[in-house]
Amino acid sequence: MESNDFDRNETSFPMIPPCPSAKRPFPAAPILALLALVLPVFAGCARSPLTSLEFDAEGKPVELRREAKRHSVDFLHRFRAKAYDKTTWWDVHMISDDQEAVLSENGRPDFVRVFRSTDRERIVEWMYAEKNLLVQFRKGRQVFDGPVTDLERILLRRGYPRFYMVSRSEKGPKRQTLIYRYPLTTRIDTYSFSDGRLVSMDE
Repeated sequence: MESNDFDRNETSFPMIPPCPSAKRPFPAAPILALLALVLPVFAGCARSPLTSLEFDAEGKPVELRREAKRHSVDFLHRFRAKAYDKTTWWDVHMISDDQEAVLSENGRPDFVRVFRSTDRERIVEWMYAEKNLLVQFRKGRQVFDGPVTDLERILLRRGYPRFYMVSRSEKGPKRQTLIYRYPLTTRIDTYSFSDGRLVSMDE
C-alpha cells in the first residue's frame, strides 16, 4: 500500500551557499578616516566665543564695538537682507539688568539687530536712531555703547549688501565697501567707509 505521507528522508533541498560578503571584515578604516576629518570641525564650532578686548594706556580694558562676521547676503550663511528690525514687546521684556538700566535711562530702542561677531559672539544691538546712540550686549551684559556710524545707518536703510569688501593696514583706518545689486538690471550702488565713516558713494 502506497503512502501519501511526506517522507523527509527521501526529500532533499538544495544547499544555499553563504554570502561571500558575510565573511569579510567590516571596512572600519574609511569610517575612522571620515570621523577624523569631521570631528575637529564640530569641535571648533563648539568652542566658547572669544572676547574682543582692547586696553588703554594704563592697561585697563576698554569697550570695543563688535562688528558682524558677515555683512553680505550669500544665501548660505545669511538669507535675509534686512539688518535691523523695529523693536517689539518681546525685545524689552525678560531682559538682563544691564539692558534694564539702558532701557530706564534711554527708553525703548528704535531698532534691534542680532548677529555673530568676528569673534563668534552672539551680539544683541540696540539702536537709538534719533539719539545717535548704539548699545551692544553679549549674554545680557553691556559690552559697548557709542554713536551710530554711517555704516550702520546705511545697513538700517538698505539692509545687508550683496557684496562686502574690507581692507586694513597695520596702523591705518579700516576700509569697508558695501555693494548693492538690483535684480534683473545692471544697476549697482556702492558705499565706501573709513572706520565706519562714509567717504564715497555711487548710487
